[in-house]
Amino acid sequence: MLRGPVHDAGQCAACDPTRCRWTSRQQILDAAIRAPSGGNTQNWRFLLVDDKATIARLAPLYRHAITELWDTVYAERLSAARAQPDTPESRQFLKVQASADWLADHFAEVPLFLFAFVQATRREGRSIRRCGARSWRPGPTGSAAP
Repeated sequence: MLRGPVHDAGQCAACDPTRCRWTSRQQILDAAIRAPSGGNTQNWRFLLVDDKATIARLAPLYRHAITELWDTVYAERLSAARAQPDTPESRQFLKVQASADWLADHFAEVPLFLFAFVQATRREGRSIRRCGARSWRPGPTGSAAP
């Protein structure tokens, strides 16, 4: 059963940073660890970041990374969307871009981030473990839980 602010986008968008208490953090993490995974592997780790100094240090990194994505990986798609902004695909893509750019502009204001990491143990049939250490990578989707 879904419950609480982590499951209600309206409440998340309106979250007051002063109200993001420990119980809310526990609920967010509880929902994350109970989420389904491929093959029921639960090969993930989560990191909650609420330290303002850490978030402030991450803000320019996010801005740089999202700018790089718009300028490289998504450059062609972004150009096409701007050229034909009225198609459903373009409207959706431009909304995603606006949302990501809004986050880049307001990153330091977000009271809490949930970072998901997926353990990668195989790549093309070979183990990617080195020196007995596990390799953790950011998950395919990110989540900011304000």
